[in-house]
Amino acid sequence: MTIRAEMNMKLAKCEWNVDFNENKKTFELTLDEKPLLTPGGNPVAHNNERFLYHMLAELRCLKTLDKKLNSLWLYSSAVDHQEKLKTVFSLKEVRTMLLQDPTLARCAEPNLAMAQMGDWGPLNNYFSKNQLEYPDFPQGEDREEYLRELGDESVQVFAHLVRKVTCDIEPLTVAQKCVIANAKNCYGSFIWGFLLATNQSTPLEFATGIAATQCALPWAFSDVKLEEYAEAIKGMAHDALLMRTFVEMF
Repeated sequence: MTIRAEMNMKLAKCEWNVDFNENKKTFELTLDEKPLLTPGGNPVAHNNERFLYHMLAELRCLKTLDKKLNSLWLYSSAVDHQEKLKTVFSLKEVRTMLLQDPTLARCAEPNLAMAQMGDWGPLNNYFSKNQLEYPDFPQGEDREEYLRELGDESVQVFAHLVRKVTCDIEPLTVAQKCVIANAKNCYGSFIWGFLLATNQSTPLEFATGIAATQCALPWAFSDVKLEEYAEAIKGMAHDALLMRTFVEMF
């Protein structure tokens, strides 16, 4: 018998273990002595025993399998959608995700925009290193229309960014592409997921970068409390570390 992981599955008092499957010559994660399956029906198995124990240690701390980011969901995403992840970041899709990315539309007020850019070090480095121009989309406006109004030169500058990012993603591993997709789904920013997955951003830089994107900087925005900021940074840095560890161990 097997157990399939499901959203809102109760995990309290569960018995977790890592067993070696002699027939398949691989390690498997078990729950109450039954092999655990992903939501797509694939066994949670790996040749790296440490990776499964890393996942086990995390799952033991959870009472319920909710929507929060965790190593099991990352593993399930990579295994259940492996073929899709290989092709999902096409030129067309990358263009759409960059057009929608809130990080590419900083605040209109110069002082606030400077505060945001101050916490976007990895993003600034990527643009500078590759001689790319920051699009600086206006907030709350149709970005396609904005590009058309600026003219062909601006359209080509943005197209160059799209081609560069697409080219950089193409050779990445399934685990890296999985992190990009999950970071976008959880935090709304495709570009920060890309920087994290490619080791161009540390977990803390990812967290502070997302906070700046969300205009959640207590020294720049008067309605943001320092205590709330610190708590949010702690949670986002934790998620980013999980994603980076997943890339290294998967």
